[in-house]
Amino acid sequence: MFEPWIGELWARPNNPLGGMRLMVLGESHHCDKRPIGSLAPEMTRDVVSGYVNGSLDRGSKRFFTKVAKLVARKPVEQVTQSEALAIWNSVIFYNYVPRIAANGPGQRPPRELWYGEAPNLFRELIKKKEVEAVLVCGDDLWNHLPPGLEGAPSYILNSANRRTRMYPITGPYQAVAAHMHHPSAGGGWAYARWRPVVDFLFAEVARQRATQGTAPPLPASLLAGG
Repeated sequence: MFEPWIGELWARPNNPLGGMRLMVLGESHHCDKRPIGSLAPEMTRDVVSGYVNGSLDRGSKRFFTKVAKLVARKPVEQVTQSEALAIWNSVIFYNYVPRIAANGPGQRPPRELWYGEAPNLFRELIKKKEVEAVLVCGDDLWNHLPPGLEGAPSYILNSANRRTRMYPITGPYQAVAAHMHHPSAGGGWAYARWRPVVDFLFAEVARQRATQGTAPPLPASLLAGG
């Protein structure tokens, strides 16, 4: 699998997300130097590190900047670069397809890479890290995710009901997942259109915390200082 990026402020109460444990879920990696289906465990971390330290190419930066400005939940022109970096240091980023999925942009992952180990690794990571919310980047990715628990809530997006998925973490809490178009996709991706997705995730996490009187237990790695 690709090891997830875990920001140094992940789950900290004083981070820009108020301590909410958000996973940003991408689809897959492509690489022209490795065979499809091969492993590259550090690739995800290397890519996000490149954004944080400024070495990532301009085209690749757009995805990270768009996500940060959306998650900031404020007028996009007011989100500074330092705020965007702080947001990426407050989230987990993980690509669902756990192996190299293509040798170039625009190629779709082979069918077999969507299944097998992918859903199990995804569910295990959510549970291990006590993720509270998952922002899913992409419609095809959403359609390939495991179904989740029964009774997941819906919310309103553009005057229509939008379904979500729930995944188990430490009971009675559940991680809530909601999706948007991929920020790199065409078709006029707009902050105003997808802001309700992020607002819903924050509201659902706040509701669960209020119901239980506290946040879920901290991941063991944080308690151990890892």
